[in-house]
Parts: sequence; C-alpha cells; structure tokens
Amino acid sequence: MKNSSRIVRFPWKSVVAAGLMLLMFSSNGYAQMFSVQSERERITTPRSAASIGVSFVDFRYRGPAESAGTAADYSFSAPLAHLRLDLQGLSLYGIYGRNLGEQSNVYSEFGAEISGGVMLVPGAAFNVVLPIALATDYVLARNQRIQSTAEEFRQNNLGIKGGLQINARLSQRSRFTAEAMAGYSFSITGYGLSSGNAVDWQLNNRIYFDRLFNQLGIVAGFDLKSRRYNLEENDFNYRTIYQNLVIGITF
Repeated sequence: MKNSSRIVRFPWKSVVAAGLMLLMFSSNGYAQMFSVQSERERITTPRSAASIGVSFVDFRYRGPAESAGTAADYSFSAPLAHLRLDLQGLSLYGIYGRNLGEQSNVYSEFGAEISGGVMLVPGAAFNVVLPIALATDYVLARNQRIQSTAEEFRQNNLGIKGGLQINARLSQRSRFTAEAMAGYSFSITGYGLSSGNAVDWQLNNRIYFDRLFNQLGIVAGFDLKSRRYNLEENDFNYRTIYQNLVIGITF
C-alpha cells in the first residue's frame, strides 16, 4: 500500500459559512413550501421524524485489477442496523453491522446533512421542490484479520447534493414523498494523508400518516443509494450499494 506525505485540509471556513447560509435558507424555503396550504394544515403537518430500520449494504472493491490481490479485503455484504433523526433542515443518521461467518468484516457509517429547497411547482396537494444539501459522513470498514488501524478503510467525506423532490398529499392525514438526488464529495483517507472524491446517487421514498396518536404519526420508506470512491490510494477504491427499509414516528 502506498503512502503519501501530502497533508490534505478541508476549507473549514468556507464550509461553515455555506452550512449556516443553507440552514437559514432551509428554514425559510421549507416554510414557503407549505405557505400555499391553509393555516390549519401548516400547524398540523409534522416537521420531524425518528426512524429505525435495516440497511442491506454491498461494499466491494472496484479499483484497478492489479491491486485486488495485494490489498486487504474490506468487502462487506450483510444487513446492518439503521438509525435516523430528521429535523427541519437537519438530518443525522448511523448504520452499523458485521459479516457473519469466517469473513467477519465490520462496516459502520455516521453522517449529518443540512438541507434546504427551492420550490419549482407550488401547490397544497402536490408540489415539486429542488432540494439542496450540504452533507458530511464518516465511513469505517474493518477487516478483523488486520491488527493495524492505519490500514483500515477510513473515509471522511464532505460534499453537496442536489436533485428533485415530489410531494403529494393523499388525504388530510397522509402524504407521500419521492426524491432523486446526486452528490459529489471531497474524501480524505485515514488521518488526512491522501484524498480523492466520492460520487453518490440515491432514490428516497416516504409515506406519512400524520397525527394518528395526538401529535405522533407514522412514517415508512425505502431508500436506494450508490457511492463510488475515486481515491489516490487504489487499495481503497470501493463501491457501496445501500438498500434501506425504515419505519418510525413523526412529531
């Protein structure tokens, strides 16, 4: 495995400024999304959700063929536990699990994103939004046969996402959301010794049943996501495919 002496640093000041601007924009933008509805609907539509679920993750090497036999194998294919919290303009999530059998590799991912949106087609029963998000996550894949933590797959990712979101109100207490997003992230390996990028695409679907138990409702959904790493270290050029099944409460 090659090493690089170049230290890579995030442009933190620019990122923080962009995040604060997007957070302010998200609060105003999503408030405008529902401004065409009646005052009663604006009050009763939940803005937050907490969910649990299962993530079926397929994590495989997709770098040059000549590196495949010499590098440690971090491949992973198994269901993982999934936790997620969605607030207005801010989302937090975590997934964790390990392979069963001889190859007991461990995979974990923790992330956050600040999101906003631009209304393209306004409407009370149906609307179309251009979502924008600033996202960051930390991914760790560990081969249990390797003792050195310096050789683990550790990626710190920071990027931006955009796409198209469709919102439809099915009844007074139910609604449906479908979202397609693409993203590009700056990716730092390990402790900042080398870098690269990661390209994402994802499809998210949610159905909501609002205010079923006083202030609480139910949400269920399915996500499909893919990420491809393009890093300076060929040994870490992996591809991830996620399939998430989630259920939770809205409030």
